Amino acid sequence: MNRAARCALAVCLGAGLLCAVPVRGQLPDLVRIPLSRIDRHVQGIGAGLVFDAARVAKETATTPVTLPDPLPPGGVVGFNPADKVFVLLDRVGPASVGLTVDANGNRDLRDDARVEVAKRTKSGDGVIIPIRRTYPGTPPRDVWLLYRFEYNPDINARGEVEPGFFVSPAYRMEGTFRVGGREYVLQLFDFNMLGLFDRSNLSRGTVLYVRATDDPPENAATLWGHELIPLGDEFYEVRDGALDGSSLEIARNTLVQAAIGRVVPDFRLTDTAGQAFELRDYRGRYLLLDFWPSWCVPCIQEFATIKKTVERYASQPLSVVGINLDSVDRGSGIAWVDGDGPGPGPTSPWESTLGVQRLRPMRPSVP
Repeated sequence: MNRAARCALAVCLGAGLLCAVPVRGQLPDLVRIPLSRIDRHVQGIGAGLVFDAARVAKETATTPVTLPDPLPPGGVVGFNPADKVFVLLDRVGPASVGLTVDANGNRDLRDDARVEVAKRTKSGDGVIIPIRRTYPGTPPRDVWLLYRFEYNPDINARGEVEPGFFVSPAYRMEGTFRVGGREYVLQLFDFNMLGLFDRSNLSRGTVLYVRATDDPPENAATLWGHELIPLGDEFYEVRDGALDGSSLEIARNTLVQAAIGRVVPDFRLTDTAGQAFELRDYRGRYLLLDFWPSWCVPCIQEFATIKKTVERYASQPLSVVGINLDSVDRGSGIAWVDGDGPGPGPTSPWESTLGVQRLRPMRPSVP
């Protein structure tokens, strides 16, 4: 389901509607999914390196790093704010730059290899550098994960070259599993670039991609690790994951998915005028619930379409309620009501009743 479709949910409140509600118990309560690493993957999530002198000085004051003495010609120190890995640039130019990355994580840039990086011209350019991640154990285990470094220089008003780097994971974790007679593929992406995939990191820095293998890619659900995973007519949630991403456990959630053809449960809301109302007030009518946050461009673009639809069916029993998920000016001419702000887990009345997932801004840095 695309972003715009996920932001709008149509539910039919007509009387006498036949509802195809699945029988709970047909699907497993717990699914363990083995995952393997796929290297040299190209993806658009990542972070930009920081070269601002004041920020670098502040970071090195708390996280000391040893540099070559003297620095190479035109030496510039930077770091990745995501994982605090330091880098050293030399001979910064408009077409290429020398790059040294503290790949072994020992906070010493004197023992790491230097590579030449050409300016990025297309997706997948740059160099892939293995960076060591250490997982606890007896003894601790080192794994070298691949990250892509893309050079994106800029020319300032003085005509000087300012360095710019975009860093993204060049790998993903992937596995397949079966639920309800269908096969699914699940992928994990190291959004916070720490190489950690346990429940704590899944809730704040890992992106999940899930789809049935017989569905087209555009039907995939792309989710944060703490969001509910729609599988068939059920919701699942992440129970836990191996720290190194080698497996993931998902458990069936008790929420029932909202779906076309299913009578919606009742819940209470308050509109922008302070008037309380309930969904039962719309019984016998078709009701479009439009859940939208201000950061969702496709949602806002759909306002005009929704208004035209309302006008087209003005003589029909159709109503629209727009539920805004954050604070924003409401100038669309639709009866907007406020939902609560972003946060982990379904807690608002409409979420806990409908099983609607929260919509969060996903703003991955892109080069």
